[in-house]
Amino acid sequence: MLEKRCRRRCEKASRVLKPRKRTCSAAGCVERFTPFTSFTKWCSPACGVSVALANVAKTKAKELTKTRSEKHKSKREFLENDKRHVGKQARAYFHRWVKWRDRGLPCCACGNSMDHLPESARHASHYRPAGMNAAIKYDGINVHMCCSRCNSQLSGNPVEYRVRLIDKIGAEKVEWLDNQNHVKRWTIQELRDIRDDYKARLKSLDIKLPRVH
Repeated sequence: MLEKRCRRRCEKASRVLKPRKRTCSAAGCVERFTPFTSFTKWCSPACGVSVALANVAKTKAKELTKTRSEKHKSKREFLENDKRHVGKQARAYFHRWVKWRDRGLPCCACGNSMDHLPESARHASHYRPAGMNAAIKYDGINVHMCCSRCNSQLSGNPVEYRVRLIDKIGAEKVEWLDNQNHVKRWTIQELRDIRDDYKARLKSLDIKLPRVH
């Protein structure tokens, strides 16, 4: 009786330990084979070399992806602390918002319709020039959508701009803009706050963010 039990256990163990056939993992090979060990994944030495080369290629690809990811992360961190770049982002997002706000309106300087103009010919134009009036550079009442002719070719067309701006926002606000002459130096954190504010506004309106290089 005892011998029969031992024999059955041995037969069961041999069946459990017997390796099963598997498909070769080499690319393009569908050969079924019985592996020598549980770690064998190829049916022949040639396929073994193929699998080894494929593994090396995968490892190199992962390392390359990791290196690129680290470089992108490093670049993002650098740009996030680059005042000039953050300022460009703040300006781009603010101008995009101004264009959305003034959509459908005529040019704030010459009064002509801009419906027929392409996006590139519609500018966010400063009533008081941004370079000399940094304090109101990002103030919504100082910036309105104008055609490229008035903004670029006529240097903002300031005389007509003022007349129509009074009609749009009132004489009191225009006089306030005229008196804003104090010097302002934006800190990088202030620029980040402006950028993030208008970025959030654009996202809430489902407007695509402009690319900033």
